[in-house]
Parts: sequence; C-alpha cells; structure tokens
Amino acid sequence: GALDDEEERAAARERARARREQTARAAMREDIEAAHVRLATGLDAVDLEALADEVVELAALAADGERAHELVPRARFTIAARLQQEAGELAVARLVELLRGVDEDWPDPTQHRPSASAEEVERSRRRRLAGVREVFLAQDLGRTAERMLGIVGVWGSDYPDRGTPLWEETVLEGVAAGLRGDLVRQSVAILRGRRDELVEGVEAVVGRQLDALRQLLQSGTVSLDRANQATATALNALDRVVPEVAWGLCESELPAARGDWAGSPGASRAPSASDDSTSSNDD
Repeated sequence: GALDDEEERAAARERARARREQTARAAMREDIEAAHVRLATGLDAVDLEALADEVVELAALAADGERAHELVPRARFTIAARLQQEAGELAVARLVELLRGVDEDWPDPTQHRPSASAEEVERSRRRRLAGVREVFLAQDLGRTAERMLGIVGVWGSDYPDRGTPLWEETVLEGVAAGLRGDLVRQSVAILRGRRDELVEGVEAVVGRQLDALRQLLQSGTVSLDRANQATATALNALDRVVPEVAWGLCESELPAARGDWAGSPGASRAPSASDDSTSSNDD
C-alpha cells in the first residue's frame, strides 16, 4: 500500500545517504593519508588505524575518572587531559612547520573581494588558522581519533566538495589529529614504563598534605564539613600536581614533547626548498 511505498522510499533515501557518507569519509581519509606522505610526518595508513584504536581505548579509560574521588581513576583523567592539551599545541605547531617546509599555506575558505590586498588576505588566513586551532585544541580524545580517520560526525553525508579550501582545511586537521594522537600514545608508553617515578614524584610534592589529611580523618574529632573541605583541597592539589609531574617525565624523555620532532622515534622531516637530491658540486 501507500504506507509500504513511503517506507521503501525512506529506506532508499537512507541507503543513498549512507553511501554518500561512506564515500566522502573514504575520500577524506585517502587525502589525509596522502597529506601525511606529502608532509613526511612519519605516519601511514596502518599507523593511523592502530593509533585511532589506542586513542579511543585511552579515552574510555580516562573518562571513568572525570568525577571520581578515587585517586587512581582521577589521576588517569587529569593526566590524559594534560597530554591531550600539550600534544595538541605541539601538533599544530608541527603542522604549520611542515607546511612551510613544502611551501604551502593554510587554506582559507573566505571569499575575498577582488580588491583585497595581499596583507588583508594574509591576515584573514591567520585569523582562520587561529580559529581552527582554538576549536582543534578543545577536541577530546574521542574526537581526535575520529578526525585522524577523516570522520566529521556533525557533517553526516554533507561533506564539502573535494579539493575546496574547507575540504583541504579538514584534511590538515586530520593530519594534526594524527600527530597529536601519536604524541599522546608515545607519552602514555613513557608513563607506563616510568610508573614508579611518577608515583615518587607526586608523593614528593603532595605527600605531606596527604599525610595531614590522613591524620585529620583518623583523629575522629573532625567535623564532616571540615573533612570534606580537607579532602577537596587534597584532591585539587593532586589534580594540579599529577599531570605536571607526568608531563615533566614525558618532556625529559621524548624530544617531540619539547618541540623537537626530528629527535623523536619515527619522526620524519618535510623536505625543504633547499633539499635537492639531484644537486651536485660538479659544474
């Protein structure tokens, strides 16, 4: 009947929408992978797939501690948040550096008037990059995992046309997400290997405060309000100290955490205009 026909048309529209979305995401991912090669980031398709899985796993592990009062889950969350923030800042800086190395500018979707000067166009490009950077840095681990694979969930099947400035900008965001995720992954590996040092570093900074809190709670004469206030103070101190100590350990071992990507494992350098493998001193 008419109802069955309408349901079939709706199902057909949904299938067509799903095909468009799948095609757009595949094209975006293809261009992100090509950009990694062009910019010599050291990441390839296999790396990105495994990296996205690891970042999603870390996001799930860290999320449990967002509102936790237990120390270990809470520490996981604060450390993950610090790694994500620091890695994001470094990834954006690295991407801009790599673009300069191949004489590319940040794409700007803004439609400039014909009479716009070169200075006006450049200011617009810088504003655009600043805006994209702000949004990028605010992304959580889950969104980072999606972006490195070319997934922009809010677009659904309505991706921009391939090759347009907005498309190219999103491709570069995907590259930055990969750089960010890779730095987070390397940092987590360092912290897992130096767990004892992390614990010792935290205890050295907040040990006295935790001892005082423990004595206060064990005295049996403290009011509930005072006990809650003391606990909140100690937890807030841990929220500050734990990620600081953790990032310090990462900086001490991982060159990319200090902005030295060339000295990090697996890092590659984009070719510069001065590089010429065919040059010779023979005249």
